[in-house]
Amino acid sequence: MAGGRPSRTRKAMEMSRGRLITAVAQPKRLRLVETGRRLKRLDVRPLVAEVLALVGNRRADPRLKWFNDGRVKVLVGKIIPQGRSAKLTLQGRRKRFGRVLAEEMLKIEWEKETRGTHHFFRRIRREVRP
Repeated sequence: MAGGRPSRTRKAMEMSRGRLITAVAQPKRLRLVETGRRLKRLDVRPLVAEVLALVGNRRADPRLKWFNDGRVKVLVGKIIPQGRSAKLTLQGRRKRFGRVLAEEMLKIEWEKETRGTHHFFRRIRREVRP
């Protein structure tokens, strides 16, 4: 049988220096290769606060799509655009934004509708008893 075992690649973060290190495991040795600088973690709270202000005041904005029944769709792609970040970085930022947005929207009485990865919200209706 020709050849050897295929090399395995795994990624590790060198947190102290903020560099992305790829560890290439080959038979009987380990080689580290620096693959790039680590991007800073995006603070999504200011972005969420801005969206909350827009939704709370029912403002028209290109980052929001309002529907006749009062629902709103938050267009996360316009809030956190593609830019020059890696695919997984972008996905993580958008996912973290959506999670924080859903928590904060509940505080102002808007609940998330279950529609896959889209961010649809509707006002929570409180029943008023006579």
